[in-house]
Amino acid sequence: MIFNVLHTCGPKVYFDAAEEYPVHAVNWAAHGQGNPSLGEAQARLSKAVMGGIEEAAEFSKADPSTIQAEADAAIRAAGKGRFLLAPGCAVDPDVPASHLTTLRKAVESPSTN
Repeated sequence: MIFNVLHTCGPKVYFDAAEEYPVHAVNWAAHGQGNPSLGEAQARLSKAVMGGIEEAAEFSKADPSTIQAEADAAIRAAGKGRFLLAPGCAVDPDVPASHLTTLRKAVESPSTN
């Protein structure tokens, strides 16, 4: 099976055009930058939304409790279905493996707080 993702990059992305692309999911920086939040994107798209975690340097430097809290908030914001938890942009190749494990565990057992 092929699974295609459209990544839109930068501030104030032209998000409405994403619905027209032949992809299964759309990824963007949902934190600030004038871009839609996860909840807004869920309402605007019929495709899966992908993101919710700060991008690049912030993710690499964060402590596990911050990553867990951010993941929990993203999961709550996106609601049920059509959601893939991921950073909003590229991940530094040197990111600690424990950070990725924290994301995986957040999806497997989301916090109820």
